Amino acid sequence: MFHSVEAIIESENLHQLKTNFQKIGKWVSFPASIVAADVQGNIAYSLLASAPVRANDYPHSGVNVFDGTNTDHDWVGLVDISDLPFTLNPKKGYYITANHRIIPENSKYDIGGHLPATGRARRLVEMFEEKLEKGHKFDYKDIIEMQLDEVDVVARGLAPHIVTIAKRAIQNQDHGFSED
Repeated sequence: MFHSVEAIIESENLHQLKTNFQKIGKWVSFPASIVAADVQGNIAYSLLASAPVRANDYPHSGVNVFDGTNTDHDWVGLVDISDLPFTLNPKKGYYITANHRIIPENSKYDIGGHLPATGRARRLVEMFEEKLEKGHKFDYKDIIEMQLDEVDVVARGLAPHIVTIAKRAIQNQDHGFSED
């Protein structure tokens, strides 16, 4: 049996990595979200997870509660690695993993389907797209900058509404209006 370490070590490029991952068969370990690059300029994303195959419930979100009084929802095995997400050289030119849904809506198995878009992921996309529009060539300093970025896109979006509410409250107070 091929092991995960061998799959990585024996791969000369990311095309071969995908083939080698598929030789493993089942991933029986902690989940791993892998972003990789090779010397040929390829980039890849792979999700390795011990995800259950259920008798009758795909696709489904992993946060559902199922009836346990019969075997209709029992595990019947683990998802094969060939059915786990692996993408190579995305059109946009980059991958972002920030605790958000990475799996497309039409995936065979809804692994991670309960994960929402996160403000952090939205901010990283903003930062990448802003630099890409300017033709910027990325280096390690850009990644450090992104890692240290503290902009909260959710708070930024809410701030104007909070200011409007605060101004109305002050105006009402100035005009002698009171909620008491």
